[in-house]
Amino acid sequence: MPSTTDVLDFSTNLPYPAVQPSPDTFDSLTTFSLLTLNHRSSAPFVGTGNGLLAEYYTGRNFDTFKFQRTDATVNFDWGAGSPDISIEVNDFTVRWRGKVQAQYSEVYTFYTQSDDGVRLWVNGQEIIDKWLDQPITEHQGTIVLQAGQLYDIQLEYYERGGDAVSKLMWSSQSQAKEIIPQSQLYSCGHPLLVEFVNGLRGDYFNGMNFETLQVSRTDAIVDFNWGTQAPAPSVQADQFSVRWTGYIEPTQSDIYTFYTWTDDGVRLWVNHQLIIDNWTNHPPTEDQGAIALQAGQKYEIKLEYFENAIGAVAQLLWSTPTLPKQVIPNSQLFSRPLPDAGNPALIPLPGEQPVEIGTPLPIYGNKTTIGVNLSGVNDWSTQWPFVDVFKSSRPWISQRQGAGWGQGGELNLTPDGWIASLEPGQHAETVILNNAYFPGGNYTLFYEGEGKLEFAFNNARIIEHTPGKMIVDVTPDGEGVFLRITETNPNNPLRNIRFVMPGFEDTYETQPFHPLFLERIEKFGTLRFMDWGGTNNSNQMHWTDRATPHISTQAGEKGVALEYMIQLANTLKINPWFTIPAKATDDYVRQFATMVRDRLDPSLKAYVEYSNEVWNTMFTQTGYATQQGLERGLDENGFTAAIRFYSERAVEIFKIWEDVFGASMSDRVVRVLAGQAANPWTGEEMMRWKNAYKYTDAYAIAPYFDGFGDSDHDGWSDLNDPDLVDQTMNMTVDQIIDNLLYEIPTEIKRILDSNYNIATRRFGLDLLAYEGGTHLTSYQFSPDKQPTMTKLFIAVNSHERMRDVYREYLRQWQSSGGALFNQFVDVAISSKWGHWGALEYQNQDITSAPKYLGLMDFIDSLA
Repeated sequence: MPSTTDVLDFSTNLPYPAVQPSPDTFDSLTTFSLLTLNHRSSAPFVGTGNGLLAEYYTGRNFDTFKFQRTDATVNFDWGAGSPDISIEVNDFTVRWRGKVQAQYSEVYTFYTQSDDGVRLWVNGQEIIDKWLDQPITEHQGTIVLQAGQLYDIQLEYYERGGDAVSKLMWSSQSQAKEIIPQSQLYSCGHPLLVEFVNGLRGDYFNGMNFETLQVSRTDAIVDFNWGTQAPAPSVQADQFSVRWTGYIEPTQSDIYTFYTWTDDGVRLWVNHQLIIDNWTNHPPTEDQGAIALQAGQKYEIKLEYFENAIGAVAQLLWSTPTLPKQVIPNSQLFSRPLPDAGNPALIPLPGEQPVEIGTPLPIYGNKTTIGVNLSGVNDWSTQWPFVDVFKSSRPWISQRQGAGWGQGGELNLTPDGWIASLEPGQHAETVILNNAYFPGGNYTLFYEGEGKLEFAFNNARIIEHTPGKMIVDVTPDGEGVFLRITETNPNNPLRNIRFVMPGFEDTYETQPFHPLFLERIEKFGTLRFMDWGGTNNSNQMHWTDRATPHISTQAGEKGVALEYMIQLANTLKINPWFTIPAKATDDYVRQFATMVRDRLDPSLKAYVEYSNEVWNTMFTQTGYATQQGLERGLDENGFTAAIRFYSERAVEIFKIWEDVFGASMSDRVVRVLAGQAANPWTGEEMMRWKNAYKYTDAYAIAPYFDGFGDSDHDGWSDLNDPDLVDQTMNMTVDQIIDNLLYEIPTEIKRILDSNYNIATRRFGLDLLAYEGGTHLTSYQFSPDKQPTMTKLFIAVNSHERMRDVYREYLRQWQSSGGALFNQFVDVAISSKWGHWGALEYQNQDITSAPKYLGLMDFIDSLA
């Protein structure tokens, strides 16, 4: 053991945070690394922290936000009192968050003392979870930290009744147990340079419903009487609208009354609450609304106004019981600086030139705006996200001697999907690694229970067997690894089977993801979990219908457990994009949102979308939405009824998430509506319907490219058109690529610009791509033409010039005002069904993957 003056030095750079599970760590997915430690003498690293950001709420589930402040330490014993006069002595919650900085490179033990519930995350790992009523109790959890490095930390606490206590301490081999000092706590990761100017941003539109943006400027105050004149040279004198946005900062803690004096319509939001709503034609009229505000805190404000005809007046005032009514002064109004007049990247105006190629995209959550859809988990996938490949195994197939394939009769399964018992002559079979694109070698098969396991073919040979464990020599021959259960003890059935890749048998439980899988996606800024969630054709309705980490496979129709999605996002510090099943109940949505709130690294943003492509009739969710829309009487036309139902249900889901997240909603959640790129009406209708855009942050499309032209107007691009296949078969690879490159600044640009004009210019939402990439397929051709066309399109997608196609495609997306773009997908083998993967297989040499290289080039250009 080292002396008390020694500290521990890590001899390697770790790809993941290292966590030692403690008795208080309930999450079995916690990441853990075994380290070789060397010792050297070193002085403690003393930081310059300012404490943690503290958010105080009433209610035991962060129900009503009251105020925030910076707490130097977490060392509170309020006794029978409360943290503040605005909070009752019982039933309140507090969330502290920021960064913690270790003084030594050692294993740290964190301690909480609390009365009542407490949860603690360090570096995205939940190391204490005691969310229950309890007298003052100490809990602990451990994690390896490097001296001087900043780690995310979040502490949550609730008080039920009686005394109220919350304290946060630490210790290590060199650090005596103590309250974590202010010097090692930071309310943000590093000094923030937040540039504000005084005044509000004013966006002026022709049209009374924000139709055509004309001018964007910073208005010092809102105190206008334009009479019959126009507010700016390019804005018409009648039938115009204005949206002012920014922040207000109260000078005192009190109840503020806001007043508007307008002719005509007006709406006012303060801190995301609509407090004035008089969206009508009227003469000069005063409206008012009140809200409690804290001195010195910036609150978001949005004021919307329209002028119909004759006089135009717009004023914004406030008062408190001690502050006389006045126009809100310039000193208390703030907004972000507008970009240079010559740069239309953020505020494109009619008639301006497109953004120059190479203009950086905005950054979301400190990550690049290029994301990726993860390929679905299944046995035939050429991707292996889990080192325990049994997680990707096919659901059990029932077999019986003398019967046809899969005709063994119904299987008796446990609630977690394991074989509970077998009938005489019956056996169960599953398929693992059903391709040749995976590592060979000695795999370790772990199991519990009693019975008989065997492999069907010689590509998996058992070379060693002890109770509960087999060593299996696996050869990747493309035939698939078939595992059978021919006998099982009903009183102790075979279960909890794990089939672990070589080299991971000691770490698979705490580091479930394959390092190469992580490496290939680590540069992306967002991970869309649509396929992982089993979203398409989903029958999930109740929370009990979902996949959990403990079921027999993560490759069933339920998809992958949400716990794994969150853990992957936390591991890579990448924003997740979740898609909620079409039939999910309110309780399902609430439970889903609660798990995301409680487990996702609070520095990450969660994108939430209702289902996937409800306009696409190839998925059952479209039929469900149509039926629901017709039953609600939303329209007599089934397609319109489906679009409107989708919009309504999405807003209902967004409101549940907002209820769960409370005041942190805008910082942690992005609400997404998604429509059809080639039919912008779908987006316009869903954003317009019942003002859904007001409850939404972004609108997403899937702007795939598949070649220029649709000569016969049948919906197929000329390259994909079965009627033109003879023409396409005679094209060279270069000619097809030239066609794709020509499509980007013409048809793709037209689609993007059309959707941007509706989503961003009209409704004020960011334009995102939930999917995108190449869309060449050959399944639609006659059987005699399919092989030739598949081979040709494979040659196109693997050609080095596709790197240029992707770069130009993403530049066009950027130039047309697109924000976050998600490639579909990360890894998938090419076939007649499409060439979706940026990589063909996980261990592909990236020098032979031009689409992946094009994506990486563009991401690097944004750095």
